[in-house]
Amino acid sequence: MLGATIKTVIDPLTPNIRLSYEAFTQIETETQRSPNYFVFLAKSKRNGHLHHIRAFNFNSALAQESMNQAITVFLRETLHLCSLYPTAFIPDTLEFYDNKICYATKPISPLPTTNLPQQLTMMTEEVTSYTEAANLTLRKYLEDPTPQNIKEINLAKERISAEGAMVLSSNKSWANLTTLNLQENDIGDDGAIALSKNNAWKNLTALDLSRNSISVEGATALSLNSSWPHLTTLILSNNELGTQGAIAFSKNSSWVNLATLDLQENKIGVEGVTALSQNTSWTRLTSLNLTGNVIGAEGAAALSKNTSWTKLESLDLFYNQIGDEGAAALSLNTSWVNLTNLSLRANNIGDEGITALCKNSSWKKLSTLNLHRNNISDVGAVALSNSTSWPYLTTLILQENKINAEGAIALSKSASWTDLTTLNLEGNTIGAEGAKALSANELWKSLTTLNLYNNNIGVEGAIALSQNQTWTKLQTLNLYMSSIGSEGAAALSKNSSWTNLTALELSNNKIGDEGAAALSLNESWINLTTLNLRFNYISAKGAAALSQNQTWKNLVTLELQWNEIGPEGAIALSKNNSWKDLSVLDLQVNEIGDEGAVALSENSMWLNLKVLNLEGNNISAKGATALSKNSTWTKLETLDISNNKIGAEGAIALSKNDSWTNLQVLKVEGNKLSSEGTAALKTRWPHIKI
Repeated sequence: MLGATIKTVIDPLTPNIRLSYEAFTQIETETQRSPNYFVFLAKSKRNGHLHHIRAFNFNSALAQESMNQAITVFLRETLHLCSLYPTAFIPDTLEFYDNKICYATKPISPLPTTNLPQQLTMMTEEVTSYTEAANLTLRKYLEDPTPQNIKEINLAKERISAEGAMVLSSNKSWANLTTLNLQENDIGDDGAIALSKNNAWKNLTALDLSRNSISVEGATALSLNSSWPHLTTLILSNNELGTQGAIAFSKNSSWVNLATLDLQENKIGVEGVTALSQNTSWTRLTSLNLTGNVIGAEGAAALSKNTSWTKLESLDLFYNQIGDEGAAALSLNTSWVNLTNLSLRANNIGDEGITALCKNSSWKKLSTLNLHRNNISDVGAVALSNSTSWPYLTTLILQENKINAEGAIALSKSASWTDLTTLNLEGNTIGAEGAKALSANELWKSLTTLNLYNNNIGVEGAIALSQNQTWTKLQTLNLYMSSIGSEGAAALSKNSSWTNLTALELSNNKIGDEGAAALSLNESWINLTTLNLRFNYISAKGAAALSQNQTWKNLVTLELQWNEIGPEGAIALSKNNSWKDLSVLDLQVNEIGDEGAVALSENSMWLNLKVLNLEGNNISAKGATALSKNSTWTKLETLDISNNKIGAEGAIALSKNDSWTNLQVLKVEGNKLSSEGTAALKTRWPHIKI
C-alpha cells in the first residue's frame, strides 16, 4: 500500500511494483517536474535497496487529450533515459497494466521542469556512490519505526547529493528533529533549496551544511525559511556564499533564537560583512565565525559599529587582513560587553593595532585573546602588559610574532592577569633572558599551559624555569627546539613544584643519554601522561635509564622517534613494569632491528597499548613473526611497520595474529610484500586499507 506521504489523487502504480516495493515516498510531483510522470522513492522488498519508481501519469492533461501521444512521450523519455544511464535501468520491473506504466531505476539526479528528453540531467558517479553507500545510513533514519523519536540525524561525509537532500526535506514524520548534520556532502544549491522548503521540522535547533558547495542561490533560499523558529546553530563554513549570499542571510528576520553562526571561508567580503553587521534580528547571537572572508579594515570597522549583538561571546576573524586599522576600529566597540573569546589570528596586526585594542574598556569579560601570527613586537607586548582592561584573561596566544626578551620581560610584569592559565609564546625569540623573566613571575598561580617552542631559551633559560615555585598547577610545558641540552634537561628534572605536570615536550633539544638519564630520576611528576623526546640523540643507555623510571606510573604516550636506541634500547624498554597505562609508543627510525622487535613482542605489561610505530627500524620477517605472536596488545588499533624488510613472509606471519581484533590502521608500505603478502593481510583485516 502506498505510504501516507504520496499526495496524488490517483494510484499510478502497477500491481507488480506495489508487490515488490514498500515505503513509497513521492519525490517529484507533476507540478514540480513533468506533467507526464511521477517519481517515487521506494524500498525493494527483495534486497532492501532504495530505487526510484517512475510511473506514467495517465491523468495528465496530455493524456486526457491523447492517451496514445502521452504514452509515446513517456516511452521516448524512458528510452532516452536508458540510453543515458544503461546501468541505472532495472528491466525486469517494467510493467504495463490498464494504461499504467511503471519501472524502477537506481536513483538518478532530478529531471528539470520539462519532459523533453534532450534536457534530462546527467547522473554522476557521486549519485551512484550515494545510492550504494550513503543510503545505507539514510535508510536507517527513513525506516525507523518510531520517527517521532528521532531528534538527531547525522549524515556527515555520507556523499549526500541534492537528491538526498530532497528526500530528507520531503520527510514529514520527524516532527521532533532538533539536529541535522550534513557536513561535507555535496547537496549544492538544489539541495539547500529543497531543505529550505521543509516546514515540518518546527523544533530544529542545529543545522550543519558546511562544505556542501552552496552558493548564493542556496543561501538565499535558506535565508527565506520561516519554519525553523527555534534554530540556534547554523554552520555554513567552506561554501561559496559570496557577498550576495551574506547579504541574503543578513535580511533574515525569523531566526530570532540564532546563537551560533559559522560562515568561515565563504568570500563574503566587505559588503557582505557590512550587511551582516546591520542585522537587528539576531539579538541572541553568542558566537560568530568569519574566518577567511577577506573583510579587511573596512569590514572590521563595520562590525565594530554593531549594536544589536549584545550577547556576543565569541568572535573569530582569523585571516581577514584587517591590519592595524581594523584592530583599532574593533577596539571602539562598546556593545559586546559579554565578549569572552576574540581571535585575530593572521591579520597583519602590528604594535599600533594591539596598542589600540588594549585601550578597549568594554570587553571586561574577555578571557581568550588569540593574536597568533601577527606582527607584534616588544612594543606591542609592553602595551599588552600595561593593559588593565581584561582582568579575567585566562588565555593569551602570541605565537609566531616578533617578541624578544624585552617583550617577555614586560609580559612577566603584568599585574592584572591573575587568572592566566595559558601563555603561548611559540616561535618568538625571547631567549634565556625572557625565560628568566617569565620564571620569576609570582602572579600566575593558575598557569596550566606554557608554550615556549622554538624560543632558543638555552640551558640558562631551562635552569631558570626549573626553579619556578609559583606554577604549581602547571600541566603542559612545551620546550620543543629550545636548545636546552643535557644540562637543561637535568635542571628541569630537579623541579619539585610541578606535581600536576601531565605533558612534557622536549623534542629536538640534543639532551642525549645524559639528559634522558637525568629526566628518569625525576620523582615529582607523578601525573605525567605524555613525554615527547624525539630527535634527541638518545641511545640504548638513555632508553635503559628511562625504562627504569618508577614515578611515571600514569604514562600514556612515549615518543622516542628518530633517536638511536637500537636493539638494546628496545629490549630495555620492553622490560619496563610500571607503565601499565601506556597507550602510544613511537619508536620510528631507531634501528631496533629484529632483536628489538622480538623483545617488544614479549612485553606483557602494556595491556592498554593502542598505537605502536616501528617504521624504519630494519625489521625483517623474523621480527614481524615475533610481533605476530603477541597476545597482550588486544586493544591495539594502529600498527606502523612501514619501510622495513618484512617481505611476504612477514606479512603472512602478521596475518596469523588473532589477538589484534581492534586493529583499524596497518601501515606496511615500503616492505616489498608481494601480492601474496598483501592478500594475506587483506584477508585477515578486510576493513583496513592496505
